[in-house]
Amino acid sequence: MARKRVAILISGRGSNMSALIKAAKAKNYPAEIVLVLSNRPEAKGLELAKAESIPTAVIDHKIFSTREEFDAAIDAKLKAAKIEIVCLAGFMRVFTDDFVERWQAEPLFQSQTRLDEATRAAEQARRLGHSPEGLCHSLRVTGLAEMPNYWDRLGELRVPVRLLAGAFDARFCAIAAAIVGRLQSGHFAEIPEAGHNLLLERPELVASAILEGS
Repeated sequence: MARKRVAILISGRGSNMSALIKAAKAKNYPAEIVLVLSNRPEAKGLELAKAESIPTAVIDHKIFSTREEFDAAIDAKLKAAKIEIVCLAGFMRVFTDDFVERWQAEPLFQSQTRLDEATRAAEQARRLGHSPEGLCHSLRVTGLAEMPNYWDRLGELRVPVRLLAGAFDARFCAIAAAIVGRLQSGHFAEIPEAGHNLLLERPELVASAILEGS
């Protein structure tokens, strides 16, 4: 499985960054830290990253006359490095709404742009509240590369299994259909107008699909 390309943005000594770097060294970790970027040339975390042979970059916010220009420079650097995931680890700048929306338009979040403004704001606040340590633990414990592979034993299940996936999530729809083909008693329910986060995007349809299969 290809590892996700991650950039860590810092402003200081990089203590949170160090936790992420340490986690990424674990066997089968699903992400690779390929860039550490700081808005402060003197940030001590840059030296820590260099010691780990991780490429670094500095984009000093002081040389830009507007936040939009600074954000555009950050965005260009991230795209040039083919970054897929951005981690803010003690990054002491507030991005403009345009920057955040551009990254939320990535395939993982794109279908969520259909949500109402209040729901999107609440979800963004929840994500911003995540700790680097908690995210590391989540990827290490529940990341696909860490889960045991029971693919060849699916046919042993003797209980009914109901699988749900969003219609916009082509990858997981295909996986669910393949799993059903291996089960003794399996059913796949495709949730319309939904992507990867079913409970956020269409909770009422998820509840109905579960009740139908009970």
